[in-house]
Amino acid sequence: MTTHDGYQAIFCGLDDVEKIKSIRPVKGIITDIWIEEATETGYDDHKKLTKRLRGLSDKPKRITFTFNPIFRTHWIFKEFFTEFTDQDTVYRDEKLSILKTTHTDNRFLEPEDRENLEDETNEYYYNVYTLGNWGVLGKLVFTNWRIEDITKIRDNFGSYYNGLDYGYTNDPSALARLAIKEKKLYFTHELYEYGMTNDLLAPAIQQIIGKEILRADPSAPKDTQELRGYGLNAISARGGKGSVNHGIQ
Repeated sequence: MTTHDGYQAIFCGLDDVEKIKSIRPVKGIITDIWIEEATETGYDDHKKLTKRLRGLSDKPKRITFTFNPIFRTHWIFKEFFTEFTDQDTVYRDEKLSILKTTHTDNRFLEPEDRENLEDETNEYYYNVYTLGNWGVLGKLVFTNWRIEDITKIRDNFGSYYNGLDYGYTNDPSALARLAIKEKKLYFTHELYEYGMTNDLLAPAIQQIIGKEILRADPSAPKDTQELRGYGLNAISARGGKGSVNHGIQ
């Protein structure tokens, strides 16, 4: 969208942040980036987009996030919300401004919309979607699990499934090894480590899964290719933006 004086608002998807590098406005430089549903982006996406805000301009450079605050384990919480409490609605310092709104601030909702939000009985959903607070992963989202000794049934599992989420500094690399038996999930092994480069990650994973197939984070195909070079039977998992949150909901 181009204004009468030649400046532009450019809309695009963020399925591949590398594609953003080729965007050039016809006039001036990029001064503002607004990300809707920002919790569906990764920390690396944020860093790459920040580097796009460069060049001379008399306008301040800003990145704006709009989102529902899903989990306290999310990188956005760790990066920006450590000084922001559930009781706060506004926070501001020299580099950061935070505004929390809820359904009470939305004048376009019908009375039944507000009633549905206020009558929510799931504690996680009430905290996130009604109160606008950050949710707690695990304690409130998944409750139908238990820890038990599976030694006697483990030999009957048959196939195992292995999934890997890449991380490094702000988030850990996380491996989950599971089996399915009689419509139940059994998590038999896990790896949860910060600061592991692929040359260290590969042998640690290989000790757990051997030559079994490893389905890895599809947003990092280069890392998956590198793991194959270290001898792992690694492939990219299927799953688009938001598929994890959709599965939880």
